[in-house]
Amino acid sequence: MIFNKKARITETHVMDFFKSLMEASHAVHVFVEKVFFAQSDITMLQFGIIKQLIAKWGTVETMTDLWCDQHTTRGNLSGMIDRMIDAGLVSRKEDTADRRKKHITLTKLGQKKHDEIEALMRKHIPDFIDHIKDIPLVEMTNSLQMIRDIHINALK
Repeated sequence: MIFNKKARITETHVMDFFKSLMEASHAVHVFVEKVFFAQSDITMLQFGIIKQLIAKWGTVETMTDLWCDQHTTRGNLSGMIDRMIDAGLVSRKEDTADRRKKHITLTKLGQKKHDEIEALMRKHIPDFIDHIKDIPLVEMTNSLQMIRDIHINALK
């Protein structure tokens, strides 16, 4: 696949790109839900929370630390954390010095669920690579991250 960097980008190109990006995002979302999470006892949102906790060294001091990274409301996140506590995926401990702080910590079971799902995802990588042979994946990833950053910064 050849990319012409000198081609003039028009409004139509941008609209077509956004439409394709949203459709691709939806297709990936549906695939991930059906292949990786349909048989699991955690949801994709819960997996996202676990990934955020791992990125933050396994614990956060406030719900806001997680909420900022999720695509949901504070109320939904609070209920999700309650369900994750009930399932043994995370624990919550109040800060004795500051009642507003609720330390949310990944449990061993939460880490185990993460590792199981990641292993299942990794099994699909060879098939995925066979289908995308000539697509410049690294460049596309960098471009998508730049597009994400542009839109996130526009909301600040």
